[in-house]
Amino acid sequence: MMMQYLEEALSECETIVTQSATAGASEWMSACQTVGNILSGMGFIEESYSWQTMALAIEPSAVNFYLATGRVYGYCQNWKKAAYFCERIIEQRPHDAEAYCRLAKVYHEMGDYKAEGETIHTLLSQQPEKTNPDGHFQLGKVMETHGLLPQAQRCYQQAIEQDPEFAIAYYALTDLFAQQGDAQAAIPLLKQLTAQLEDDAMAHYRLGRAYKQAQQYQTAILSFRQALKLDPDLHWAYMGLLNSLLQLQRWDETIESCRGIIHFVGEFPWAYCFLGNALAKKGEKLEAAKSHQKAFELRGWKRCVEQDYRFTHTWFSESISLWERHLLPLLSPAQQSDLQSNSQIEAKANAEATTSQPLPLRMLLLGSGDESSLCWLADEILQQPDDRLVCITERVSQSLSENLAKLPEAEKVSIETGEIAELLALLRSATTEEESADESKREPITQQLFDVIYIQSDRKQGSYLNCLARQSWPLLKPGGLLFFKDYQWQHPQDPSQSSKPGIDAFIQTFVAPENVLHRTHQVIVKKESKLSA
Repeated sequence: MMMQYLEEALSECETIVTQSATAGASEWMSACQTVGNILSGMGFIEESYSWQTMALAIEPSAVNFYLATGRVYGYCQNWKKAAYFCERIIEQRPHDAEAYCRLAKVYHEMGDYKAEGETIHTLLSQQPEKTNPDGHFQLGKVMETHGLLPQAQRCYQQAIEQDPEFAIAYYALTDLFAQQGDAQAAIPLLKQLTAQLEDDAMAHYRLGRAYKQAQQYQTAILSFRQALKLDPDLHWAYMGLLNSLLQLQRWDETIESCRGIIHFVGEFPWAYCFLGNALAKKGEKLEAAKSHQKAFELRGWKRCVEQDYRFTHTWFSESISLWERHLLPLLSPAQQSDLQSNSQIEAKANAEATTSQPLPLRMLLLGSGDESSLCWLADEILQQPDDRLVCITERVSQSLSENLAKLPEAEKVSIETGEIAELLALLRSATTEEESADESKREPITQQLFDVIYIQSDRKQGSYLNCLARQSWPLLKPGGLLFFKDYQWQHPQDPSQSSKPGIDAFIQTFVAPENVLHRTHQVIVKKESKLSA
């Protein structure tokens, strides 16, 4: 029924747009607000806001209307109507490359690959400037943004063929290979680039990173050192070097390198993080904890030192800025301001964040493999009185118990011990029972679900992570975030059981490409409800 109301409201807007010469501003405002209200009622808050904003326009904009309507039908997976509105944009703007790429993506979703190819061919024919190296590169980036990865790959390859020294095309193409789990394919390309640009530090760093991703650590070290020889301030190369040394279990060399970087280059949080993990491998737990405290302090978590939390092995300090950026829209305005001052988050993120007082946060952690994440979330994110964090874990270590005892507001955290999958099943069952309860006696179900779920189990096999993600997905609110910790973990004997294949299989089944917010060492996806047809 709601879908019928929405289509009627969109049809009214289209009538006004096509008769803009006779339509009044009040008529347009009312029609847009109706669409916005319907979308809000269906849970599409962001889309609702864009329609409310469009209602304030002095004159209706056909292009903005077509763009917004096509996006709505895309959410519905009504690809035929989405294609129709993409075509209307092209009629208004025949040289809009973005519109052609949107239309190509819609055809791709429809399975009409012939029309998809014809659309891309039309774009290249009408805009010959796209056929030079820079044009191929720019077109490739647009294709990649819309999830058209094979087409993006061809564009980058064409740019390289036309200009063998076009470094950014090499980087974009090899990043694409890395996303698809084919790090080995990047190596010959980057060797070709370093042969062309022998004195380019970034090219050598990129080659080292490709070797590292392919687990050729000794060769990676040589490339990282060459990059640092050319540019001693290339911090990414230091990090790649330290990571490779750790992978080879060269603990003493890692410790010596970290201390040299801290003394001669700068007190970087990542240097203290690597130092702490190497010291932990040597059994120097107290020194390791002090190094990690320093890393967290430099990342803005002052309480880590004040409360004397002690973590011996953790990489979470390197993920704090990433988490802050993506958690920002869930927080109160005061918290947003605090996080921005701590991490200098871009103004864009602030503009996208909600300005109303948010509901209490509910977070679910699956596993306690990195207890620093639990303590950081409790300290820095759970600021409202009713905020809560639930951690389901197979066991509680002594260090976790000691750190939990130091939390100023430990009552916000509850720990459930047992087999994670079994406890998840019980949690899902309880939620289902609450859904079927008397409507007058319960809170809205979206308030009982979780805003954030973080999978950080010590069991990293892809099939197990896929199982946890599938079980926990129904417990995540629409618009909520699901984090995976160990996307790049490699199984020592069975590559098919590495983390990546299992996580990728889950994403392919449940998550639209545009809702994959981040994918490197950690993966972040957003759950977005679909409009019912």
